Amino acid sequence: MSRPVVVIATPWSPADIQAASELGYEIRRIAAALPGLQRLAAEAAGAAVLVLDAAVEVADELLDRLAALEVLVVTGPQVSVVDVEACSRRRIPVLRVPDAAAAVAELGELSRGEPLRSCVNPDRVLPITPPLYFAQMRVGAEFRAGMASRESGAPGPAGQDPG
Repeated sequence: MSRPVVVIATPWSPADIQAASELGYEIRRIAAALPGLQRLAAEAAGAAVLVLDAAVEVADELLDRLAALEVLVVTGPQVSVVDVEACSRRRIPVLRVPDAAAAVAELGELSRGEPLRSCVNPDRVLPITPPLYFAQMRVGAEFRAGMASRESGAPGPAGQDPG
């Protein structure tokens, strides 16, 4: 089973990247200031989680190209350039965090199925009231199944190696 892919387009320290990787995520770094929608979409293809700076515009056109996206994490003071309604229509939680360390903390909560306290649209992404639980999302379930297989030493789903 493959690990959930987190694409990071914000500055992260090696320690933050290591901490996120140790949570079981496959981490991919891309240039923080990617010019153009097509390049960002190509670099982030296959990402379950996308971590962007608050200055990057996220609208329907980008979301249409990121079919695997499950969670959008925005670092910075606001999410004003994110079309939260477009994310909500796709049931993608938008998390606003102040910095990379907070993003890593949210990834830890995602991996454990804990409440996402920084979600700006929890009432619009799942038919439950807040707090939003990643456990009800596809990637969360796949991630936990892979981690359980890895811990037990058993093969993952369909006989796949969990690592």
